[in-house]
Amino acid sequence: MGALKKAPILFSVLLCAQAWAGDIKWSGTYRFEGTKVLNSDLSSNGPSKGYMLHHLTLRPEIVAYDGLTIRSRFDIFNNSTFPNSQLGQVFGDGVNNSNPKTAGTNASDSDVLSGNGRAQMLAVNELYATWRHEFGALTVGRAPMHFGLGMNFNAGQGAFDHFLENRDLVAYKMVLGNFYVMPVIAKTYEGVLNQEDDVNDYILEANYENPETDLKLGVIYQARRSTSGANSNDSPTTVFGNGGTQQSNYEVDFYNFFVSQWVDSVKVAFEVGFSDGATGIYKNGSEVNQKGFGAALELDWLPTASNWEAGLDLGYASGDDPSTDNFEGYIFDQNYDVAFLLFNHPMGQADFFRTSYLRDTTTNASTQYDTEAISNALYASGSVTYKWYQKYALESRLTYAQLNKDPLQLDVDSAVGYEIDLTLRYEPFEGFQWINRAGVFLPGAAFEGGTSNFSADTAIGFETKAAISF
Repeated sequence: MGALKKAPILFSVLLCAQAWAGDIKWSGTYRFEGTKVLNSDLSSNGPSKGYMLHHLTLRPEIVAYDGLTIRSRFDIFNNSTFPNSQLGQVFGDGVNNSNPKTAGTNASDSDVLSGNGRAQMLAVNELYATWRHEFGALTVGRAPMHFGLGMNFNAGQGAFDHFLENRDLVAYKMVLGNFYVMPVIAKTYEGVLNQEDDVNDYILEANYENPETDLKLGVIYQARRSTSGANSNDSPTTVFGNGGTQQSNYEVDFYNFFVSQWVDSVKVAFEVGFSDGATGIYKNGSEVNQKGFGAALELDWLPTASNWEAGLDLGYASGDDPSTDNFEGYIFDQNYDVAFLLFNHPMGQADFFRTSYLRDTTTNASTQYDTEAISNALYASGSVTYKWYQKYALESRLTYAQLNKDPLQLDVDSAVGYEIDLTLRYEPFEGFQWINRAGVFLPGAAFEGGTSNFSADTAIGFETKAAISF
């Protein structure tokens, strides 16, 4: 039975939950996006890319009993290339999905003859229950994972976020006034039932929030552990060690610290993250270690009695040094964006930010969606926004970045370049937003690739996107 045939049964079961549940509520977001990027690879006559996406997220919430809530998440029209994301499916996903294109047999698998598009995916990305009582809350199931600014742990809760993060977990949140601490045991892989060949996360999160002083503090620690050596350690050897062999367990710790404070009309938020541990991959007789560092600072001036707003984003992410056998890169979550093109859409003719940890870096930049991420860079991004009629906002943004490490070992320059973005936002009523944006990326000498002598010409991008949340 196909995914769409199962959908009515699934919805019927959920709607019938009204018979025994005290309450059931639905929320969600529908979005449409159109994107055009000229000269993604920065060559003088490089190809352009253009595509449209649409996607629907539905979030049912069932109050089964007093204090007991069951939540789920359905992603409809999920992208078949990125099924574990919320990227959305392209407009024009035809019935013939062969690549390279081959001749169809009849209208059922020929795009030029067919009268319909290909049936799309319905994915369930969350299902968890939470029991709240006077001392805290117990959560069991596949739940979203988010912390701080979303620099490392990012659940993708923004209307236009394309990626998500969750865990199959058991968590207990102990609340003491404005402070809570939450130990978590999560499993990312269950191996053979009679063997200890799993991948587990051991997490401890603590947060303090004072609504009277607008102060937020948080810390999270995650220990990811594989067991039974290489049997459960599927770390890519091309990323760690560049051709090493898997011989033992993946044992890496992640630490993130977060603080946010309002001072009059200025909001200051800062997050710093570390990764440290062993990958279980050996190269030249030694184990490849993972050790990275990243930091993000957000300053926002948001006066209530003015039509003007301003913001400044500063950040640093350590870069992987290809001259060593270790992995020193720290890679921000793909949802964390500071510009339209830079660190969002792949640019250039090589992997200058060393992000093969997250994405395919072997194909031309023009063949990929917005899969790039912040790494191996120091950046500054400032914006000024003017709002009028309570519905319109015009934002101008300037972004500058430099490389931290030579990613190719070819005497690559550190200058990444500048980007100028202009955004018009229209919000006629609560829950709806329409954004139109144009961006110009002026690449620096880094994209010449040192002795590779790549072209480094200007890239231009346009996008229009709308979302309605309910």
